[in-house]
Amino acid sequence: MKFRYNFFTLLLGLFSLQMSAQDAGIHGSVSSDTGVLLPGVTLLLQGTSKGTMTSVEGRFEISGIVPGEYVLQVHHLGYRPLEQSLSLSPGENLQLNLVLQTQSEEIREVTVLGQSVTGRVREQSYMVSAISTKELYNSTADAQQVLNRVPGVRILEEGGLGSESSFTLNGFSGDQVKFFMDGIPMDHFGSALGLGNIPVNSIDRIEVYKGVVPVWLGTDALGGAVNIITNQGANFLDASYSAGSFNTHRASVNGAFTRPESGFTFRGNINYNYSDNDYKVWVPIREGNNIVDTAEVERFHDRYRSASAKIETGLVNRKFADQLLLGELAATNDKQVQHGATKTSGHGGTV
Repeated sequence: MKFRYNFFTLLLGLFSLQMSAQDAGIHGSVSSDTGVLLPGVTLLLQGTSKGTMTSVEGRFEISGIVPGEYVLQVHHLGYRPLEQSLSLSPGENLQLNLVLQTQSEEIREVTVLGQSVTGRVREQSYMVSAISTKELYNSTADAQQVLNRVPGVRILEEGGLGSESSFTLNGFSGDQVKFFMDGIPMDHFGSALGLGNIPVNSIDRIEVYKGVVPVWLGTDALGGAVNIITNQGANFLDASYSAGSFNTHRASVNGAFTRPESGFTFRGNINYNYSDNDYKVWVPIREGNNIVDTAEVERFHDRYRSASAKIETGLVNRKFADQLLLGELAATNDKQVQHGATKTSGHGGTV
């Protein structure tokens, strides 16, 4: 029995050697149309599980293939797919030198995703609201009206254009809130330039910091800060004019010119506001200390007018500085007595 077992084992081994001798194989290389050997090329015999990838030298080998007819599929990124018909005889080891043609891909559409400056400001570690004013261009709005839309901000005006106003940010007011224009404290500009004097056409965006204020603003404001960023486009010209009730007129001209090759830039804006503010208010009629009646009368001696001009020149987008500018700002206003909605005492001349 032991003899018979060894005999059949020998016969099985001889049969396996005979079958291996009948298998075919392929080997060779894959190169580009410029003659460069290509590593990492995928080769697959269609309809089978036989396949391989080229080595770092661009060579390949597939063995143990049953003789017959096959289609060799060759794929590589950036090259046209190749299909090679093969006819393999028993025991044959076929050599193939395959060449792939370069394939250029045409991109029909490119979508570039980015983030606006306003969006990046909102993602800072500070509690900040950033308002873009682009949608309000060529309107009669000013910085004060834009800020009144920010959550947590309340602005109360005593009268019409140019009247006194109180600004509150999350309950903080007065010196607890600081105001900046392009990072420069507005206290330096004097009382003639206020939030109601800055037209929306001159503003790119407004940043409202609630609580902690960035170090680069250099302030110790307890309640927060407002930073008005003016329009800093490279080349533009914008003008607006509006007329309203009570002989109200508002005009604004803004522009900039920049040479990209040298970085030289010139910017400027001129703003003008005027109003008679002669709308009607309720006046109490008194006899002694008693109010016996009221009357609706037209306000008088409440005119307001203001003007401001700003010019800047210098260099932008240079290696040594993003902006190196020298500028001058001048502002003036002429404000008569501004009565409230209910006038309790008379001011100025006669009607």
